[in-house]
Amino acid sequence: MSFSLSFKDDCKIYVKMAKKILNIINLFTESKSFKRWLEYILAYGNYMNGISNRGGIYAFKFDTFLKLSETKSNDGSKSLLQFIVEAMGNNEKDFELLNFHFELDIIDGGIIYF
Repeated sequence: MSFSLSFKDDCKIYVKMAKKILNIINLFTESKSFKRWLEYILAYGNYMNGISNRGGIYAFKFDTFLKLSETKSNDGSKSLLQFIVEAMGNNEKDFELLNFHFELDIIDGGIIYF
């Protein structure tokens, strides 16, 4: 009985959350800046792997994003993410990519509000 009374309210909450997630997915798929970020990440990953059996890939898994900050230089002073950001900052054509976070108006500080 309790379930049937709260079912409509639960459905409204889940539908609202699903719409928000779809908006976020659309935001990322339509963003040209995000696609350029992915190009940079893929290019540097392929460069680092060189001509080995891991080089020359055309895609990557989402856990690669976590590895961007974990992969360090030989002396341990910079991560791969810091290196990519510096490369973008030095390239006048892609300098505006550093302001990509302003395009994410739905997401506030990494927290998605439902």
